[in-house]
Amino acid sequence: MARFRLLLICLPFLLLPLAGCARRMQPPVKLPAKPAPRPATARDAVEAAQAYMRHLQAGHYRSAYALISEESRRKRSIEKFEKAARRGGIVYDVEGARLQFWEGDNASVALPHVEDPAWTEVRLVKEKGEWRVVFLNGLPCSPQP
Repeated sequence: MARFRLLLICLPFLLLPLAGCARRMQPPVKLPAKPAPRPATARDAVEAAQAYMRHLQAGHYRSAYALISEESRRKRSIEKFEKAARRGGIVYDVEGARLQFWEGDNASVALPHVEDPAWTEVRLVKEKGEWRVVFLNGLPCSPQP
């Protein structure tokens, strides 16, 4: 019985160090619902025009079609786009592309021709944060707004 009383008296002192090791509840960290969109840069517009022309030059017409604007896709079906793209056309120095104009959701990129000193201006529009080629007239290799 004396041991039991001694145990009852000593037990709180034995458990006291363990109380300091318990995890304290932290308030939950509030994270943003989704990451903030990265601001568009001039380089993004140039890269979109380059990707479009690379797909065309490689014969990946469906991939190029995916990079044109919604308005352009409403005006021209994938079948008509592919048929026109198969005709070929101008060959560009894709690496020589440079930004001509950029204001808000509109931009234009100059693509130099390989075979002569001329260049073609490709218009782009930003849709849902992504640059898209405006192709309403002309040929896929020489899109006109």
